Amino acid sequence: MSAVIVLQQMLVLFSMIAIGVFLWKKNWIDVKGQKALSKMVVNIFNPLLLIYSISGYDFEKSTMNIGQNMVFVIVYFVLLFLMGFVVAFLLRLKKPQKNFYQMMMLFSNIGFVGIPIVTALLGREYVLYIAFYTLVYNVLLYTYGIYLAIKSNVDEGGTSVFFPIKRILNPGVVGCVIAILIFLCGLDIPAPVETFLDYMGNTCIPLSMILIGISVGQMELSKLFSNLKMYVFLAIKMLLIPIGAALICKQLPVDAGVYKVFVIECAVPIGSIITLIAQEYGAEDDSATIGTVLSTLLSVVTIPIVAIFL
Repeated sequence: MSAVIVLQQMLVLFSMIAIGVFLWKKNWIDVKGQKALSKMVVNIFNPLLLIYSISGYDFEKSTMNIGQNMVFVIVYFVLLFLMGFVVAFLLRLKKPQKNFYQMMMLFSNIGFVGIPIVTALLGREYVLYIAFYTLVYNVLLYTYGIYLAIKSNVDEGGTSVFFPIKRILNPGVVGCVIAILIFLCGLDIPAPVETFLDYMGNTCIPLSMILIGISVGQMELSKLFSNLKMYVFLAIKMLLIPIGAALICKQLPVDAGVYKVFVIECAVPIGSIITLIAQEYGAEDDSATIGTVLSTLLSVVTIPIVAIFL
């Protein structure tokens, strides 16, 4: 079952990527249009998707192990944050690449890929847990993620990074704050507003993948499949870490559903949004694009392997 679900999701993603390649090859979109679309996804559609993702959950009435899940959410991001530095050291990455590999380690496709996998393996009710991952993910993406994208523009001479406070006050962080307030206050979003958020936010997924396809269309294919360090990185990220996590979590006195969601989120491919963040803040984005495409392709094999250890 898991292999079929993964394959279906990957086919959907690659169909969207193929449309992006087609648009570029046919000259139906240029670099200016690409940047404009990227700006809209990063600053409008993704923040709206975040707010929508937190709506509709009745956390007070839920009998799920929310406390344990929050602990695992913290462990998830701390683990991947630290592993980003470890892998960068092991692969002897230079400074610009180091920043992107840290982003790729930390920011995975926890929603569009994670939700159907969790639903298929555990049940729809466990999707609730992913809302907490998504919330923390976006807070980090629009703060630390933007910092890394800006930092990648710094030369190798060790020039200091200027990160003005106004960079933190961006639409993504505003969306995160609104989502947190909705959660903490238990607010009910009016139906028309929820419909608006649904329609607008869900455009983020196809547009993100189309933009990845546009980037792939501009790239030499040899770059996409000849990066040995990327394959080593993905083996660590998508096999070693989640399998190790599964083996350890099985020994802990915690709810099985909680740790299984954690392991699945460790196994999902790299999120496409980091390529758009890179484009938005003027960073070189080949590594992020290559990592997103390859990890999405390889996940058809790696996620079923990880599922065996659940």
